[in-house]
Amino acid sequence: MESDLRRLFDQWHQRVTLNQLAHYEAAKHSRRVHAWLGMAGVIIPSIVGTALFASIESLGKWTLLALGMLCLLAAVLSALNTFLRLATVAELHGAAARQYGSVRRQIEVALAASDDTQLTDLAERVSRWLSELAQDDPPVSPRIWRQVEMQRTLRDTEDLRQMMTKEESIVSALRAYGDLPIGFVTKLAGTTQTETLEIIERLREQRLLEVRGGTVSLIRNGGGNA
Repeated sequence: MESDLRRLFDQWHQRVTLNQLAHYEAAKHSRRVHAWLGMAGVIIPSIVGTALFASIESLGKWTLLALGMLCLLAAVLSALNTFLRLATVAELHGAAARQYGSVRRQIEVALAASDDTQLTDLAERVSRWLSELAQDDPPVSPRIWRQVEMQRTLRDTEDLRQMMTKEESIVSALRAYGDLPIGFVTKLAGTTQTETLEIIERLREQRLLEVRGGTVSLIRNGGGNA
């Protein structure tokens, strides 16, 4: 039951982290487009006005037509900027990202706890928070979702490579020193307590080690295959 609850919180943590990153990216994209449309709506009329004021009598018919089209384009861009309400959309995405960040931090605090009492107390609240956020947060474009998922996959791949190196460090330390307290294993591996517990759980599933009373022991018939 305890491992199932931690697995559920791990899944929630991944989901919340992805949503937080996606909304941050969506907020940045909306602010960027808002800035470009706003600048275009100001710069284009300025250029056209300067050109007309400087040499309106010497301009040909097609030049005047082109300047008129530029003025029309500037008006369309300004209207589009107003219609899309990109500044407001950016604020909504930023607020959603901060809310997901708050939930993520509470999940991380609960996962760092040595017992699962805090997880049990928090589970119902996290489920309710995620349901409320899913209903209220603004939509994120599929392009941004793909970008965030790709970045996350690359990061997870690098984290996995580093974690495998830490697993090898823990197994080597147990071979060299024998049974060790979890706190000492954490120092040897150079990891946080949460990372150490995750590594130990994976190695337990591989039947490479066991934990009794806060002490980590290498399973000798499995240690030779590590």
